[in-house]
Amino acid sequence: MADQQERSRASQQRYRAKVADKVKTLEDAVRRLTLDNLRLEGRHRVIRSTSTVPRPVDCFGCLLVAREYFSVARFGIVPGSNIATEALERLVDPDVVLQNVRGRDAFFEHWRRYSSYFGALEMVCETMTGVPLDTGHVVHCPGLVNLRLTRESIVRVFPHLLADEALVQRLVGQEIRVPAKCHA
Repeated sequence: MADQQERSRASQQRYRAKVADKVKTLEDAVRRLTLDNLRLEGRHRVIRSTSTVPRPVDCFGCLLVAREYFSVARFGIVPGSNIATEALERLVDPDVVLQNVRGRDAFFEHWRRYSSYFGALEMVCETMTGVPLDTGHVVHCPGLVNLRLTRESIVRVFPHLLADEALVQRLVGQEIRVPAKCHA
C-alpha cells in the first residue's frame, strides 16, 4: 500500500511538473505575442500617420479593394456598426462621388439613410471589370440594389404616393430592384 502511494505521489509530481512547464510555455508565448502585437500596432500607427489613403498599384489590387467593399457594404450600413464603418472609411476614397455629391460624409449619410428607410437593402454586383486609366485603375461594377419598401421608405423617398393609401398598402413589403453601376 505504501509503495502504491509513493508511485501515486511520484506520478502526481511528474504530472504537476508537466502542467507547470506547459503553463510556463503558454505564458511565454502570450508574452511574445503581446510584444509582437504591440510592435505591429506601432508600425500600423506609423504607416497610418505618414500615408494617405492607399492606392491600389495594379488592376488586381483594385479588384480586391472593390470585392472587400462589396463584402462589407452589401447589406448597407447598419447604424451603430462601428466595424463596418471603420472598414469602409479605409476602403472609400475621401473624394468619393455619389449621386453628384462629393466626400465620405455624404457617402456615409446616403447609405445610412437608405439602410434605415428601407426594410431590407442588398447590393448585388453582377461582374467586376478592371479598367486601366492614366492615373491608375478603376473597377466597373454593374449590378442591382434590392430594396424592400416600408411605410417609412414611401414617406421619405416617395412622398407623392401618400395621397393614394390603397397603392401605399399594396407597395409596403414589395421589393424593388434598382439597376446600379459602381465605379470603384
